[in-house]
Amino acid sequence: MNKNIELKFRYYDEVVKEFVYSCEFLWESSYERLEYFFQKAKIYASGPVQQFTRLKDKNGREIYEGDIILIPEDWKAEIKFINGAFRIPWVEDDGQIYLTPIADCPEMEVIGDIFENPELLK
Repeated sequence: MNKNIELKFRYYDEVVKEFVYSCEFLWESSYERLEYFFQKAKIYASGPVQQFTRLKDKNGREIYEGDIILIPEDWKAEIKFINGAFRIPWVEDDGQIYLTPIADCPEMEVIGDIFENPELLK
């Protein structure tokens, strides 16, 4: 197992209206700090804990689950963790749902998130 996998998490605190970010954790090296972060999240999180995808958008901004991205041609979508991978779900005209891996969209740009900007998905 690679012990240098970078793990970062965040949760949205509705009381202070901002995200709380974990420190960077290296797999197996910071278990107690990571456990403390998740205990705080159980108390204060207004939604699920979201994981860093280990990717950045075209402007260098880190991409997390729950981020809303803009893809060329003005298409907006939410980053989701589905079937073991970070994906962009989209619905075709025939109603079929497709799951595009986020790594297949290098020109995406983070424009908001589901907590602070849910209206972007409407």
